[in-house]
Amino acid sequence: MDSEEKALNAGDIQDMLDQAGGTEAVGGGIDPGKAAEIAVEQGTEPSVEDRANQLLDEVDAGLEDAISGRSRQGANRRSGVADAEPFQFTDLSSDAAAETGKAFSIGILDDVQLDVQVELGRAELLIDEVLSMREGVVIPLDKLAGDPIDIVVNGRLLARGEVLVLNDKFCVRISEIVATE
Repeated sequence: MDSEEKALNAGDIQDMLDQAGGTEAVGGGIDPGKAAEIAVEQGTEPSVEDRANQLLDEVDAGLEDAISGRSRQGANRRSGVADAEPFQFTDLSSDAAAETGKAFSIGILDDVQLDVQVELGRAELLIDEVLSMREGVVIPLDKLAGDPIDIVVNGRLLARGEVLVLNDKFCVRISEIVATE
């Protein structure tokens, strides 16, 4: 601050308001919102309390307007629902990406984990049958030996294949990709 400028206190602001022809007092004191506005005009920062009171006054006025149905005028306020615009989604197709220069890279999906199930077949059993199971029990499935097995990814049938043994481990060779809906 220059030596000619000095910080205004609440008393100085009250005196200035009195000289201007009146005050907008709240409970006999100075209106915090007006005090903050004057302090900004004079080049001084309003106190935290003054700024908080000003914001509370704005909230109260907005609530009163909303309850009464009046619209508030302001540079950054929209007048109503009629001004609403639909959100524009970005097209992620390869043609649109090439036009905008932002090509989608499938590499960002490399670390996504999926639940993969290989179904040899299915069987329906009663609870009594499940509870009476012991080691060595054979459960008949709904598929024959040599029938293609289902490969399910995240609960959706993705492909069919056949069971193989490779290096003493079971594996599946995909023989058909199921068309998606």
